[in-house]
Amino acid sequence: MKETNQFFIFFFGILTAAISRLAPHPPNFAPLTAIAIAGSAALGFRRGAVLSLLAIWMSDFMVNNILYAHYFPGVVWFYEGWYWQYGGWLVIALMASQTLRKISIVNWLLTTFSATLIFFLISNLGVWADSPLYEKSLSGLYLAYLAGLPFLKNTFLSDLVYSGVLLSLNLLALRKLKKALQVN
Repeated sequence: MKETNQFFIFFFGILTAAISRLAPHPPNFAPLTAIAIAGSAALGFRRGAVLSLLAIWMSDFMVNNILYAHYFPGVVWFYEGWYWQYGGWLVIALMASQTLRKISIVNWLLTTFSATLIFFLISNLGVWADSPLYEKSLSGLYLAYLAGLPFLKNTFLSDLVYSGVLLSLNLLALRKLKKALQVN
């Protein structure tokens, strides 16, 4: 019963974070990477990755078919290049399931910083690989990463805020928040 309650409390937090994408927010201030971090930290890699990717997909579906419906001729199930982003979140989920076995402030900060960089590297690699805007050379790849830099600050801030909230929610459900806040 206790594990079921914890799962539903955490699931509600993940769902709320995913739906929050429909509210106005600064560019690249989104809960997606944090969902992958917190989901796998709380539920382990398999369950956490499945729940996280499902929540991310549901929020993508809502954003593409509600907020941006006027840009598309029909229902959008997956956007172009989705596999780069989802692959990045899968790598992040695997990392978080290992690095956050013991949740502490230091582990959380290092994991969140690493996750932001992993997502930046993979997603911008995908933009370079799939987009005709960039020459398929090292200089083209460099330009793709350079073009992504202005978005990195908000991405990292949102990853910190959302992962902190989601991990705290999980720890509260487990009644372990006080212990995790101790600096080791």
